Amino acid sequence: MTPLEATIILARKGNRKILPILRRTLDEHPELWKHFGDLAIQARESWLQLIAGKDLYLAETMRLHLEAMRTELAGPIASPMERLLVDRILACHVAALYFEAVEPSDPGGENGRVAKYRMQRQDQAHRQFSRQ
Repeated sequence: MTPLEATIILARKGNRKILPILRRTLDEHPELWKHFGDLAIQARESWLQLIAGKDLYLAETMRLHLEAMRTELAGPIASPMERLLVDRILACHVAALYFEAVEPSDPGGENGRVAKYRMQRQDQAHRQFSRQ
């Protein structure tokens, strides 16, 4: 195990004594925090994991599709604000489509409260997407 891996493991376990080393390491390796600390990436990956489960083929094809959409929407020279907006649009798009896919997959197979909750979540996802 490398010192970098050991530092990350201790930090992920909540060892506060490692903070000075962690901060120095992140300063020396900005690619770590730029990727792992990017909440848009974390949100997208959470949705992909929820949708695809263990299906790696589905997860990878969705990931590539979303990346192609990002490139198409943002273009080659997007400003930081444009990139943020495109990330938000994609997150809302995935959420809305998820609820569209889940809702018809088990119509009437739930109790009334759960079905109502799912419909509310679907409506909320659509409202968020339409505001973008």
